[in-house]
Amino acid sequence: MSKHNLGEHSSIRAESQARRASHRGHAPKVLAEAGLKHTLLNDGAHICIGHAVADFWPGTGLWRMRKPNQSGRRIEGCGVQNLIAYLKQVYGSDL
Repeated sequence: MSKHNLGEHSSIRAESQARRASHRGHAPKVLAEAGLKHTLLNDGAHICIGHAVADFWPGTGLWRMRKPNQSGRRIEGCGVQNLIAYLKQVYGSDL
């Protein structure tokens, strides 16, 4: 790899790290505004929603329900807004 490509790679990596850090800071605020109870774990890198209802990783945006649905499939998705929409659809305001 040339020096130019290494510098470009470092720049892209730094931007990605900054974006993930921003998501880790922003996601808890969005969850709180939506009225969802949550617990920050691992300095905000992992968020537990409700009482062990779902796991959310704001750096990547990945979320996963802890229990499978009625057909035995574990629901997962990406994005804090999609997580909020799914939880409100399934649980209403019971979280």
